[in-house]
Amino acid sequence: MKKKSNILFTFIIYTFLYIIIMTFLYHFFKMQGKSLVYNGDGWRQHIRSMEYYSRWLHDLLAGIFTGADMPGTYAFSIGYGSDIISTLAYYGIGDPLVLPAAFIDSSKIIYLYSALILIRPYLAGLSFLLYCHTRIHYNRKISSDYSAPQVPVIIASAISYSFCGVVIYIGMLHPFFVIPLVVFPLILTGIERYLYDNKPSLLIFAIFISGISNYYFFYTQAILATAYFIFRLSYIVQKRSKNPDLFTDHKSLFKNESSSMFGLSVFLKAVVYVITGIGMSFITLLPVMIQFTQNSRNGIEYAKGLFYNIDYYKMLFANLLGFYNNPANDTELGLSAALIAGIIFMIIVKDHKRLKLTWFLTIILLIFPLFGKIFNGFSYSNNRWSYAIAMLAGWTLVSVFDDIKKSSKVQIILASVITLALVFTEYKLGYLVTDDTPIKRNVVFSIVLICICIALVLMLRSKFKIAGILVMAIAIISVTMNINFGYSSAQASFPQEFLDSMNPEEYTAASMNTEVSYVDSAVTSDSNQGISDNGIGRYSGIGKTLSLNYNASMPYGYSSTQFAFSLANGYISSYLNKLGIFEDQSFAYFGLDDRFIPMALANVRYDCANGYDDGQYMYVPYGFAEMTELSADAYPPAIKVFKNVLPLSAGITYSGYITESEFEEMNLAQRQEALTQVVVLPDDVAATIDSTSITNTDVTYTYQDLPYTITSCEGVTITDASGNDLSSSSGVTELNDLRIEAQSGSSITLTFDGLTGCETYLSFNDFYGNHGTDAVMQVQFEAYNGESLVTSKKLNYYTEYFAFRSDWHDYLVNFGYASSATSIKVNFLSEGSYSLDKLKVVCQPAETAVANLSAHLQYQITDTDLHLSNASYATDTITGNITTDTDKLMLISIPYSKGWSLMVDGIKTELYQADIMYMAAYVPSGDHSITLKYETPGLKVGALISILCFMIWLLVTIIPIAKENKKAN
Repeated sequence: MKKKSNILFTFIIYTFLYIIIMTFLYHFFKMQGKSLVYNGDGWRQHIRSMEYYSRWLHDLLAGIFTGADMPGTYAFSIGYGSDIISTLAYYGIGDPLVLPAAFIDSSKIIYLYSALILIRPYLAGLSFLLYCHTRIHYNRKISSDYSAPQVPVIIASAISYSFCGVVIYIGMLHPFFVIPLVVFPLILTGIERYLYDNKPSLLIFAIFISGISNYYFFYTQAILATAYFIFRLSYIVQKRSKNPDLFTDHKSLFKNESSSMFGLSVFLKAVVYVITGIGMSFITLLPVMIQFTQNSRNGIEYAKGLFYNIDYYKMLFANLLGFYNNPANDTELGLSAALIAGIIFMIIVKDHKRLKLTWFLTIILLIFPLFGKIFNGFSYSNNRWSYAIAMLAGWTLVSVFDDIKKSSKVQIILASVITLALVFTEYKLGYLVTDDTPIKRNVVFSIVLICICIALVLMLRSKFKIAGILVMAIAIISVTMNINFGYSSAQASFPQEFLDSMNPEEYTAASMNTEVSYVDSAVTSDSNQGISDNGIGRYSGIGKTLSLNYNASMPYGYSSTQFAFSLANGYISSYLNKLGIFEDQSFAYFGLDDRFIPMALANVRYDCANGYDDGQYMYVPYGFAEMTELSADAYPPAIKVFKNVLPLSAGITYSGYITESEFEEMNLAQRQEALTQVVVLPDDVAATIDSTSITNTDVTYTYQDLPYTITSCEGVTITDASGNDLSSSSGVTELNDLRIEAQSGSSITLTFDGLTGCETYLSFNDFYGNHGTDAVMQVQFEAYNGESLVTSKKLNYYTEYFAFRSDWHDYLVNFGYASSATSIKVNFLSEGSYSLDKLKVVCQPAETAVANLSAHLQYQITDTDLHLSNASYATDTITGNITTDTDKLMLISIPYSKGWSLMVDGIKTELYQADIMYMAAYVPSGDHSITLKYETPGLKVGALISILCFMIWLLVTIIPIAKENKKAN
């Protein structure tokens, strides 16, 4: 009875304290008039994903209960078009806590979004308390002299865990980053229950929740939990070797019941249970795994080194104690003073050898970037697994606290020495990492609290209950101090990085008050005029100066060229790369560099520009005209919309093709022009084409390489690989293998006789920049007509030290069509060494491109119907008709995915990857009905595996309960 009352008491006190502290945290947002939506990824990714998921669930419920069509799992409103399950799985689509979104109006999703930010840390603390209760229970069971930790100390650790740095910083920016803090203690608790009592049910379920909630943290938790299981299993085997009467609930798989064979038996059964838990999550995990094979970030190289930059280690010490904004490599700790004191106590007390070894290994993981790479899927170094450090610190305090009362004078002296060493180290490293006075003050206050905590505990060894209460008080003070420092407007003012407070109506207005509202007006205007669109009807944005809102169209059903999610379709980024599209990142792309050919092929119907900047007209692609009818009430409007006067349908036809090998041999300008004449097919697909009407066709080029002269070099030296000076090159059409040494603000000017009626490009290959460990090197390109600036574009070149680089090195920079350029100025905004190959000025005649594309419009898909669902605009079916005079290749402007299948007149027809990112199919001559069907790759198989594993879990859970009931009766 006392045991149950202690658990209830712990729960009540923890809940009360959590409410008080979270209210304190939230009041800073209220005082500063801010919402809990981060003005970054929180706005453009997290809440948009939750709103979209809410809409999709509404469609799903409507399909179940009203007989409406079930929503598909493909959304054209996610970039060019993306799979809903695999794209949004990283953003909580499988998180059970998000399921109430099915019953909430999407306009009120901001309430659920905010509520979960406040609730998840509370659940994390409860999970931690469950873990502590379980460990204490089993320690009592196998050790008669075990002294249970004090309730105040357990609560101190739980509060410290709930408000550690991961929660109060990263968890506010990326709410789903708190999910592992909830799930990880459950997994470890499940391991304990399995090892001690042979009860695997919780372990299986926790693994399922981890796998279905977020695949990234499932991966990190798998590594950590495996290490934990091996550590704990070795302990169990050691205990059993001394006392064979322990752990008799485990039935050995082998006749030999030695300790080693017992351990092997326990391990092998655990493997089956783990596979069952993973299998339960396969409904989302399998589609994600399949999509990962096409991920645009696969294979990217990053800087390698044995150690991090010295600033990382300095920041690590500053971040050890308190709030730190934007820590290096996401190594967010923010441990309370009580937890730091617990670590010092662990060092001085006897025993706890396994705990000490665990801390030693943890420090090793933090020191070397190799382990950061491993935890981040072998890409760039990242320590988002640091949530586990907070849990380890919490359990350390719980484990060692009662041993302090037996400490000797030598141990007390040792504690004092370690504390002084920490103070000195914090002063020399953490304190000096920044000149920011509030951060220094926070570090000092944290050190003082640690010293007070250690001193009080050591002085009150004879009154240890009071010492435990004081530790709890210091944990609360330390946590609230970190929150006050991070959130107060007088100090770090973290809430200022969030959007203003808003109610549902204001949220809806803010969400819609983007370019989407203008695109919506354009669509309505065309519809009112009876203008039909047989294409996808995408929109894009002029230049990169407008900074349109990433993912803004998601809730409203419009397809766009903008996309920003972690798991991207690799075929799209490969297309952008192979055409030298002016983008910085492979998973967050903006547009198509205002080029007519790629925009036409992408079915871009509308292009948006800044209505207050007349200079944006210079970026308008050829063939786009302003929709002045949208400006009747206000001119200029905030955003001007330009409409493609030569829109293509979702499917156009070609009689010729080339292979990808042939395409790879072309330069960037040739590749772009080739797409207007032929379809690019993989070599193995091209070998299967058997039709006299569809042939491998030679490409005719009309682009021109313009002779140019380097007329100015300011702060720049230009040489070739042999060291020859190229700074006075004149009348050249191409310079090769350039080496450039540039000062910050230096420039090169190329002068040439520009052509009218063309898009003018600067083409260069194998572009690399280097300046020590700089992550970003900026280069600005400006085109002039005489003395007048025509267009300006900036390249953020990301080096191997940048976490989100795309490793692209070939560029074809478009300076527009509206006014012919006569010179190009390349400004090196960052000092450093640069190298590049094949520097050319290229002109692409616009009328030729139009003529080439128009030749494919005679036979195209008509009567296109995307079959979009009511609330989420999801689909799994596209229908249309097509008529051809001969056999044709039909190019479909939908990103290639194995989830699509094609029926021509009800007969299944093979779909090919085409033009790198799109799809194509063979269509015989005649009149045909076209049906495209989509099914998330792996979804059906994953769902079947999940159901089977779920049934196994039920059996594993129910059978032991039934046996115990039968035995009791």
